[in-house]
Amino acid sequence: MQLGNHCIPKYCKMFIDHYGRSLTMTHRGYLLPDGSTIDFSKMSHTEIAKPNKKHRDYGIMSSFMKACKAIRFSLGKISDKNILVVESYNKPTLEQTDKFVKLMPKADKFYGERTGNNQPWPCSYELNNPTSLDFQKFVSRCW
Repeated sequence: MQLGNHCIPKYCKMFIDHYGRSLTMTHRGYLLPDGSTIDFSKMSHTEIAKPNKKHRDYGIMSSFMKACKAIRFSLGKISDKNILVVESYNKPTLEQTDKFVKLMPKADKFYGERTGNNQPWPCSYELNNPTSLDFQKFVSRCW
């Protein structure tokens, strides 16, 4: 399946068709390789499951993220601070990086995690008062 300039498995189409895509980033969701998002602003982004299932399944969530090159993100307030959390198995595409570079100045704190194959969190990056360049630093450090 073609998503912009990126080729992703047909497996991903099931999720995209069920949840829909948007060009704007909301408070939480999955950023796809072409820079579009699957919007989870009305539910927890941990609740992704095959559309015919009604329960959380973290195995499906991580399979989706790996196969579809999706980045899970959340931007929310904790103690009056905007916290941006990003988790990815794959190196972000240029389109994904561009979206996060634009989002970074809205955050008071950034926490990025590269999820790996053998270790649950082989690389993490935490920063207060992030700038636009800090997402690129996270990518350079963790990939």
